[in-house]
Amino acid sequence: MTDIRHSRLENGMIVLTEMMQAVETVSLGIWLPRGSRDEHPKENGMFHFIEHTLFKGTPTRSARAIAEDVDSVGAVLDAFTGKEETCYSIKVRDKRLFFTLEILADMLRNPLFDPEELARERNVILEEIKMEEDSPEDMAYELSLQHSWQGNRMGAPILGTREIVKGFNRENAQAFHKKHYQPQNLLVAAAGKVNHDQLCQWLLELFPPGPQNDHSVKREHPPTKAYQIYQHNPNLEQINFCLNLPGLSLKDSRRNAFYLLNTLLGGASSSRLFLTIREERGLAYSVGSFTNACSDSGLLTVYGGCSPENFNEVMNLTLEELNQIKSKGVTEAEVGRAREQFSSGLVMNLETTQGRASMLARSFMYSGEIFDIQAALRQIDKVSLEDVNQLASELLTDAGLGLFAIGRLGRDRPQKPWRLDS
Repeated sequence: MTDIRHSRLENGMIVLTEMMQAVETVSLGIWLPRGSRDEHPKENGMFHFIEHTLFKGTPTRSARAIAEDVDSVGAVLDAFTGKEETCYSIKVRDKRLFFTLEILADMLRNPLFDPEELARERNVILEEIKMEEDSPEDMAYELSLQHSWQGNRMGAPILGTREIVKGFNRENAQAFHKKHYQPQNLLVAAAGKVNHDQLCQWLLELFPPGPQNDHSVKREHPPTKAYQIYQHNPNLEQINFCLNLPGLSLKDSRRNAFYLLNTLLGGASSSRLFLTIREERGLAYSVGSFTNACSDSGLLTVYGGCSPENFNEVMNLTLEELNQIKSKGVTEAEVGRAREQFSSGLVMNLETTQGRASMLARSFMYSGEIFDIQAALRQIDKVSLEDVNQLASELLTDAGLGLFAIGRLGRDRPQKPWRLDS
């Protein structure tokens, strides 16, 4: 038995809760529906930088005290930054919720921004950027996004660049924090053994109303650009690639057909790409596809890693499968398997308090609606074979096809561009 409630508080915060009587814990996230696409070019990486530095102390708590206080009640405290959202989350036993929430509120409202701590954390983030640059899989994905959404803030890296991050200091961090981290910009979602009215009262006490200046964000729609770029790196054993095609946004009414198309293409162990390239030919260990959807755009990404001598064959097989789907369509059996796979994944994710809290937040942020699992499953069941085939014929084209590959590409570099429309 569950109970979902929704309130907008006097301080402007939106609060969503789902009571789950059978558990003894609460998962709670404080969401800021802003991320790297909402930064000015000279601020690129600041949301991620702020996320790190909020753990580094307040006027009443050191970084060590925050860690020790959280551990003292057995809680889990975490955070992440995305293209369009930043989240700070806790999971804790229900009787320790206020204790942990007060720590989180102190971090979000009263960061110390000590210059020495900022300098250390700036170096940590620079190391994080280097770590990503040392991972060919991460680099292929990151650079594919930058080129697919070139010229739009959606293409900007979440971590920022070394040059920009080196310029972050106490003054610009404080100004950025004051501009964005106001109660009216925050959404709180909690699931587990949580009392909605009590939580709302605590949030009103812990987050006094902030200045009512209009600091809303303005986003430009990111069109998907076509490109084919190869980065030669003789030190790598494999060629890692990401092939991007236009996708759908999180608000598009056809998004369930999009998810099923991805699942049968490369999102499951029975998918076309996995069976053809890995199971039948043994050409790659890692190959598949996934969706990358945001509020106003999206991508369908095929990824893989293979030996240089297999790259051309892997690409030919990938494009052949895409062309087969586009020209001949998929089968009812494939759509049925994809429907069961996707629906089951959704239900399994909701068996955790973290999954339920996250789904509450994301559904409200992107649709303005309270998430209803039964309604979501009914919508998935309504997706027809014709819906998937129609969407495939629309999305699987050369207009917007982007390919980024990194590895030993000297002699194996293709002599002409790969094409879908032939």
